[in-house]
Amino acid sequence: MIADALGWKLDRITDEIQPKIAEAPVESQFLKVEAGKVCGIIQDGVGSVKGKPVIVLHMEAYLGAPETYDSIQVEGSPKLHVKAIGGYHGDVATTSITVNTIPRVLEAPPGLHTMRSLALPSFAGGK
Repeated sequence: MIADALGWKLDRITDEIQPKIAEAPVESQFLKVEAGKVCGIIQDGVGSVKGKPVIVLHMEAYLGAPETYDSIQVEGSPKLHVKAIGGYHGDVATTSITVNTIPRVLEAPPGLHTMRSLALPSFAGGK
């Protein structure tokens, strides 16, 4: 959807997921992971045009991460680097966008839609 929104035709898309191995014991209030065991994942998705990576998505989700954040970098004019300290909780973000998209779905003509064909969701709020 990123490439489509930018009008790019990707030649290749890759998606690699690797386990994150704990270098030392780590724990939370819910579980303990011994050193040498899997404590999460590292995932990379790349979209390329003419062999050049133009979209690079990187995610690290593991117990014991030294810092939690979400960030985006855009190479352009101006160059952007936005870092949300603490990150966006995935379940809360997914639920929020789903609920806030309901009015847009109800307004849409019949047929199959994607996030690209619907109006942008926004906080619906009470009326």
